[in-house]
Amino acid sequence: MKGFIGSANIDTNSRLCMASAVTAHKRAFGADIVPGCYEDLEQTNLLLITGANTAWTHPVLYQRIVAAKKPVRHDRGGD
Repeated sequence: MKGFIGSANIDTNSRLCMASAVTAHKRAFGADIVPGCYEDLEQTNLLLITGANTAWTHPVLYQRIVAAKKPVRHDRGGD
């Protein structure tokens, strides 16, 4: 984008968004790492997502969540 427009005065998502994510990861975890992996989603019993539309913003992740969803068992224990 900078080369196309011919200006060095453009801040892209990689600077504005990812810079804050790197800072947050370093403060929270001591390093710029991703604290989980896709396989964690497939093994968890509870996944809580707030303030996000995962299907829209992370469609690959959302499809993995849907695929890993287990049916809920409503066992009343002895009825």
